[in-house]
Amino acid sequence: MTGQKVVLSVDDIKKDIVINEKIKNPFTYILSSINDFKYINKPFMDMNVTARPTDIDFCLERKRCFIFGEFKKIGKNTDTGQTILLEQLQKLNKDFRDEFKYKIECLVVWVEEEDGLYKKPIRYKRYRCDGKIDDVKENVIDSLNLYFINWFDTVDKFYKE
Repeated sequence: MTGQKVVLSVDDIKKDIVINEKIKNPFTYILSSINDFKYINKPFMDMNVTARPTDIDFCLERKRCFIFGEFKKIGKNTDTGQTILLEQLQKLNKDFRDEFKYKIECLVVWVEEEDGLYKKPIRYKRYRCDGKIDDVKENVIDSLNLYFINWFDTVDKFYKE
């Protein structure tokens, strides 16, 4: 399929792409190449407000506990709207009883890019449910793996359905 031209059509918008042999997951490339949210911004511009819709790159849910996350290339910062959203999601934990753990947490993961794909995580910030923020810059892959394992185990044990 390498080098083959593919026409992608979503809601009457057509986009030509060429499958690159270096892209191991063409679907990831396709999704990253069609994000155009200009139609969402128009109502806000007409209302003369500075608010704009924002996106989050991933969400994990387990037994009504959530991790919201954002991937960024090394050297890039989260957009203002993304930062506000992550901070507000973190603050929602105040609505839960103290014994609830891991109800809502947020991550920003900075990664190295290779061949247009996000590869190795270099750093991450964890917006913890207790209101604190961890900024991890060492042993990032091992630390992220351990975090996800602990999150999954804790959620499974604590929240029996």
